[in-house]
Amino acid sequence: MAARRAHRETRILRDLLLHATVILVAFVIIFPFLWMLSTSFKPLADVFRSPPKWIPSPFTLKNYRTILTDISFLVYFKNSIIVASSTTLISVAIAVFGAYSLARFRFFGIRIFSRLILFSYMLPSVLLIIPLFVILSRLRLVNSLFGLMLTNVTFVVPLALWTLSSFFSGGYRELEEAAMVDGCSMLGAFLKITLPLSMPGVVAIALYSFVLTWNDYLYALVMISSEAKKTLPLGIAAMATQYDIRWGDSMAASVVVAIPVVVFFMFFQKYLVRGLTAGAIKG
Repeated sequence: MAARRAHRETRILRDLLLHATVILVAFVIIFPFLWMLSTSFKPLADVFRSPPKWIPSPFTLKNYRTILTDISFLVYFKNSIIVASSTTLISVAIAVFGAYSLARFRFFGIRIFSRLILFSYMLPSVLLIIPLFVILSRLRLVNSLFGLMLTNVTFVVPLALWTLSSFFSGGYRELEEAAMVDGCSMLGAFLKITLPLSMPGVVAIALYSFVLTWNDYLYALVMISSEAKKTLPLGIAAMATQYDIRWGDSMAASVVVAIPVVVFFMFFQKYLVRGLTAGAIKG
């Protein structure tokens, strides 16, 4: 009886420590966002007030009015939407058919090709900037949204190919063969059976592509120079100059930038977790 009681107390203590650790880690992770949200509703005089106020008083929307009436911010937002959406669509289209060919067909050099794809993703982005800049400058695509979109595609596609090829190679082959026995072509079996069943993996890759491109700062900094072609990360960085930092405006802009990503994760979180875990197990 005493041993059972001691075991129960040990289990309760372990659960309490585990929950306390989870709450502490969650607070550390969410603290910057809470501070950003609070600062975005404060007047400038209260931003550096000591002790700090968690709840803004007085509460103001001036920072949001400033960035939303600033025409350049709306241009940055439009440019980010164009680049992130087009990069996601093109990367997913390339990755879906490319990953399927890697998973189903056998041709000379496929193993080396597959490893080169993963190796290209592991290269630091900073190493690829100069070659990409030279190529885009010769194609006259520097300082254009299309050139920035192509640059992001080269970074997103390798991991998307590798992830989806693991997803496709793990199953559905028997279902495809059964469909082809009934008269369906190989492309038809892929589009009607394998692709719908693989949607969690496709959605996970689409989310990854969108978030990576939406938050991209390095490639945009190098490839974009004109004010009319800047994306949101560049626009927010421009709010900090050597003479002044617009803390209230930059925090409000950061909240607006985070909203699309938060909304996407709220609606597609289950697909993201299911897609990544399923791909890992099947790979």
